[in-house]
Amino acid sequence: GDYPTATHTHGDPHCDPNGTQSDGNGGTYPTDAIPGYNVPAGNWFAAQFQQLVTDAYPPVS
Repeated sequence: GDYPTATHTHGDPHCDPNGTQSDGNGGTYPTDAIPGYNVPAGNWFAAQFQQLVTDAYPPVS
């Protein structure tokens, strides 16, 4: 999905590669979003698809 920017204030902050998330106990951790891909929600996202295939378990052959 897309993330908020200076010109695009709505969006999912969990998709911001520079953002953080809360663990619910006061700690934070990175979003691990892929930088450089502010893809609007619902649009095809080839880089994410490739990452999912690479990380699939059991492996996709």
